[in-house]
Amino acid sequence: MGSRVADDFFREVYLNEIEQKHKLESADSFLAVVLMALSGIAVYDLRLLPHCSPCVAGYCFWGLSVLYCLAIIAAIASAVGSFLPRYKAYIAGTEDWNKYVKGMEDYHGFYHEPEEAMKRVDAELAALLRQQYVQASEINRTLAIKKMGWQTRTRYFIIIAISLMLINALPTCYIESTKADVQKVEVTKLP
Repeated sequence: MGSRVADDFFREVYLNEIEQKHKLESADSFLAVVLMALSGIAVYDLRLLPHCSPCVAGYCFWGLSVLYCLAIIAAIASAVGSFLPRYKAYIAGTEDWNKYVKGMEDYHGFYHEPEEAMKRVDAELAALLRQQYVQASEINRTLAIKKMGWQTRTRYFIIIAISLMLINALPTCYIESTKADVQKVEVTKLP
């Protein structure tokens, strides 16, 4: 027979694992927004590539832009890995528990006095609950660890991409300045 302290402990562990999983899933949306913003910068860099002149700044811009795009692709792939394990392990539903308890009450009520039957039902129910809490908690913990690993990889690739973007700021300014066409306006007659 399980003690109340142990049963409460396993229930709390289970609830904490479910809460941790929800927190990790809410972090996915933040990562998705960051990746969308960084992808917009990658598109802007790709639009500037044709304007690169064969000079040191052009080669730096080209190389850093390619590395930046690769870092964004790796971050997106890691984020997809984080999004994929979306399921959680739960204990059985209330209808299943109700059927189980009624069956146990009928079984033990047939062989034992009502007080003894309820003690046996309580003991078996506590043991089964503990078993379900432990199994569900272990599954949720394993999935949370995998999800955290993918999210950590995503964050590393985002940091690499941001670092490359900052390093590429000077070559980008240079390429942008050479791209701008000077417009001449000729004034022929003043009013």
